[in-house]
Amino acid sequence: MKINRHGQARVLSEKEVQAVLKKGFIDAKYQALFQAMLYTGCRVSEACSLRTADVYELDETGSVRTVGKKSRPRYVVQEVITFRRASTKGGISTRSIPVHPALRACLESFAPGGVYVFESTSPGTAMLRRTVDYAFRAAFKACRIQGASTHSLRRTAITRLHTSGVGLRTIQRISGHRSLAALQRYIEVSDEQVSAAIQLL
Repeated sequence: MKINRHGQARVLSEKEVQAVLKKGFIDAKYQALFQAMLYTGCRVSEACSLRTADVYELDETGSVRTVGKKSRPRYVVQEVITFRRASTKGGISTRSIPVHPALRACLESFAPGGVYVFESTSPGTAMLRRTVDYAFRAAFKACRIQGASTHSLRRTAITRLHTSGVGLRTIQRISGHRSLAALQRYIEVSDEQVSAAIQLL
């Protein structure tokens, strides 16, 4: 577990995930960012770098939506989210991740910022990682969750996939890890899983 920002980030339980979404974040942008990271297993820097064109397409009907006092074009969420090679760790390859239904619902109710899905206060620029780190730390603190960080969402997604029986090669393709050895460090195995495995002998 992470202590004073050292060690591995905590894997979140479903109860903790729901607590953060209901009590930790009031801002719709951070709720959408949190779910985008949880349902794609991406890194915080990859989420911040998402361009609107990587997630949304313009509604063909040409309708608009009002956000505050501004009218914006209406967007629809694409079938996949594309993480461009330039924004991935090591710039190895572009990844396309199918959109989970819960993430789709969240992203459809969220109005993207402009060039980037999650823009900073300066239009046309992506949110900074340190801004997200600060907001997530505050949300975890408000929910009394210790040892968690932005990286908890990546570890949670990968551990959930593994626990559900998804093969490591498939998880590797989703997460974008260079090797299975690097991927396996993300997977948390509970005492209950060890006990259940022994019963299979």
